Amino acid sequence: MQRWFQDKIDAGELVPVERVADFVLALASGRYDALSGRYLTIDDDLDALMARIDDVLRDDLMTLRLRT
Repeated sequence: MQRWFQDKIDAGELVPVERVADFVLALASGRYDALSGRYLTIDDDLDALMARIDDVLRDDLMTLRLRT
């Protein structure tokens, strides 16, 4: 089973659990709070998004915003 998982990871079909954990920890750190409500995937470069946050927030139609 371990070899099957490794083959899937090597083929790009699965994401290693460490990468997912790092992504979740980065989001939980608060550093990326400006991306709140945005649809993100494991392949998103969070630092690159933050570098152009004004454009992301202005142009992103995939952002969920709640108004009270």
